[in-house]
Amino acid sequence: MVAVYWLTRVRRLIRDCDPFASGQLGPRRADTCPSDPHQDPHQPDPMMENLFVILVLLLVGWLWLDMLRAREMAVAMAKRACERHDVQFLDQAVALRRLGLRWTNDGLRLRRQYRFEFSEEGTGRRNACLVLVGLRVETLDMGLPPTPEQPP
Repeated sequence: MVAVYWLTRVRRLIRDCDPFASGQLGPRRADTCPSDPHQDPHQPDPMMENLFVILVLLLVGWLWLDMLRAREMAVAMAKRACERHDVQFLDQAVALRRLGLRWTNDGLRLRRQYRFEFSEEGTGRRNACLVLVGLRVETLDMGLPPTPEQPP
């Protein structure tokens, strides 16, 4: 919803800055007018509106698929961390807790913070946190002492 709001504002700003609409450059020439003489030249082109909607839908679809891929990676990383610490990964799921943006050396990336639960003895639940920047792990905090390094 926020993206649609800002995109609408940008379109309005571009429309308001049109020098022909404000009368600064006089009337439009005949070759710059739309081919339909009954269409108001100051109204947005319906084809451009359709293109804009298609681009927004493609962006939303790409974000949705990227979120699914990151979630699958987070589940796999949480399972591996639980196996490494010899604890039980509960519910076989992670929950997105925060979503934000982070500047990295590679540019702007999504920063996702996931929460998951595990159990040491099978009776109690403990929380852990996994932070991904893009698709790389930034932090994995289970609140457990580090495991000794395993031989290669």
